[in-house]
Amino acid sequence: MSGHLVWIVPAALCALGLAVAVVWRVAARWRFRRLLRVQTRQLGTFDPAVRARAGETIVGLGLKRRSARVLLDHLDDEEDERVRRTIALAVANRHDRRAGRRRVRTLRAWATAELADHGHGLTPAPDRKRAKGKKPRRISWKAPAAS
Repeated sequence: MSGHLVWIVPAALCALGLAVAVVWRVAARWRFRRLLRVQTRQLGTFDPAVRARAGETIVGLGLKRRSARVLLDHLDDEEDERVRRTIALAVANRHDRRAGRRRVRTLRAWATAELADHGHGLTPAPDRKRAKGKKPRRISWKAPAAS
């Protein structure tokens, strides 16, 4: 009988660890969705600087299926070239492993085309993979003076 009691402690610890992992994952997903919702509202403002910051923040959350969908839906209606270029630079500088998703690939292709239209030559994503020990090249853009 005492041999069966020995397994209770490891089983309880495993169950506790599993519960903690599930709660942590649900909380992380909830935080991501809340931040994405807030930044999506910011994309709808009239101020281009706020829209550009919101786009950069969404890209900073990670290029995932949901964030790529939000950005692609917004970029269909975006008319300010500074906002489009800022978001394109943020996407080009973001090196995530989730580039295999169709929406993320579409967003990366849009960013590459957008930057190519403005004179930034980018190579396709597989050629830009970083070599061991080297940091990825950052692409920057300085806004022209407002006229």
